[in-house]
Amino acid sequence: MFKLAKGITSLHNTFTGCWGNSAILYSPHFVGDNVTVDDGLFSPLVDSLVDISDIWTGPTTGVFDRFLFRHSSKDYKINNVEYFLSSTNNVIVNNTNTLNTSDVFNTATKDNLDESFKTNASLYGNLKDLFKNLTSLSNISRFANVNYIDYDTINITTNVS
Repeated sequence: MFKLAKGITSLHNTFTGCWGNSAILYSPHFVGDNVTVDDGLFSPLVDSLVDISDIWTGPTTGVFDRFLFRHSSKDYKINNVEYFLSSTNNVIVNNTNTLNTSDVFNTATKDNLDESFKTNASLYGNLKDLFKNLTSLSNISRFANVNYIDYDTINITTNVS
C-alpha cells in the first residue's frame, strides 16, 4: 500500500471513516525470528514515519502479527502510537503472510471468542519482539484492543511513557 510513498511522517487519521471494514496488516516476510524480505505494509516508511496515532478510528477488525513493525536492518522512527487498533475484535496471529483470510475474520467475529482462542492458543497472541525495531517510541496509549494477548511475550525495550 505504501510502496510508492516517500517521506510520509504521519498517518494520523488516515483511514478515518473506514467503519466496519476488515484489514490484514501484512508484515515483512520472515523465517524464525529474522526478517528476510522488507515487504510489509509499513516497510517503505521505515525512514520517515513518526506518528501512527488514530490511523483507524472506526470499528475496524485488524489482523496483524509480531513482525508488523520489524525490519531486516533498520529501526523505525515512530515515536507516537495512540489508538492504533483500538476498536474491538482485532486479532494477533503468528504470520499474516500465510493466512486464509476468511478463516481469520470468521474467528474474529465469532460469538464465543474465548473458546476459539483457548483451543488454538499457540496460533494467537504472540507479541515477541513487536517493539524491537521501534527504538524511538516514547508514547504508547491504547495500542491495540485485541481478542487475545500472550502477555508473557511482550518486551518493550524503549523509554515509553
